[in-house]
Amino acid sequence: MKLKSTLRFSLPFPLAAAIVAMLVAPSAQATTYYWDTNAAAGFGAVGPFTWDGVNNFWNTSSTGATSGTFIASPTNADDLLINGGTTGTITLSGAQVASSLTFATSVAKTLTGGTSLTIGGTGTRSGIFVNAGDNSTNIISSPLILNSTSTVVDVTHAGGFGGDLTLGAVTGSAA
Repeated sequence: MKLKSTLRFSLPFPLAAAIVAMLVAPSAQATTYYWDTNAAAGFGAVGPFTWDGVNNFWNTSSTGATSGTFIASPTNADDLLINGGTTGTITLSGAQVASSLTFATSVAKTLTGGTSLTIGGTGTRSGIFVNAGDNSTNIISSPLILNSTSTVVDVTHAGGFGGDLTLGAVTGSAA
């Protein structure tokens, strides 16, 4: 005589719906955004402007063209570049995040204010970088949190190009 066994179980509908939603939800993809305050060809002035999660100053276009996608609030999956424009200050409002932040041109830039700037995530890179050829003084005086995957690389200074990167208070698992 064969015994037939059937395993049956049921999940409450809210739990089953949550599991299905997690399985079909897209995962965050790393996107590169460029600081762009004029929404026209070129990038406009670096500052004084406020990175506040309200104004759409981050653009996917590497040339500063209007054809890019503009956003106000990058995520920890996004790689951010501050390039072009003129010397200036970007004031943070509240807590801001990014996977990486790169100072990309020879224009002195300062990030200040805000509750915190958290660097390190799931983007292509994780950390703070100064590109070769950026020979200006860049400053982050905002409270900085570096996640464990983060690194800080001052390529220009290490390469003898003369650029500097100055950091204020740094906390986090990579500090």
